[in-house]
Formats: sequence, C-alpha cells, structure tokens
Amino acid sequence: MYKFAILAITALSFVFGQASAAALLADNPVDACNGSNHYGEGHDCAFKSADGTAEGVCHFDASNVLTCVTN
Repeated sequence: MYKFAILAITALSFVFGQASAAALLADNPVDACNGSNHYGEGHDCAFKSADGTAEGVCHFDASNVLTCVTN
C-alpha cells in the first residue's frame, strides 16, 4: 500500500507540474522576455503562437523593447 501511495503522489505531482509549466508560457513575444521572466539579451524564450509554441532568443528591437525573436 505504501508503494502505491508513493507512486500515486509522484504521478500526480508530475501531471500538475506539467500543467503549471504550460500555463506559464507567454502570450506574446514581448511578454516572453519581460515581466516576471527577467530575461536579458540573448536568453532563450518561448511564447504561444497560432502554430503552437514559438521558440527564439530575446533581442532588443529598434524601439529598444526586449522581444522574443523566433529562430
């Protein structure tokens, strides 16, 4: 019974951990590098896109706004 309880707790922790990580994905390229992320120039970033998840690198644009530029 103890082994089952440990296995169940581990499985639930994994499932809820994955769900919370997905919820933390930024909604747009600007939020992917700013806000609570505290990223800087050159950091890897990701945000939600029409195709799913877009990944890139944070760079300052012409307006000096840190933005996630896709690879």
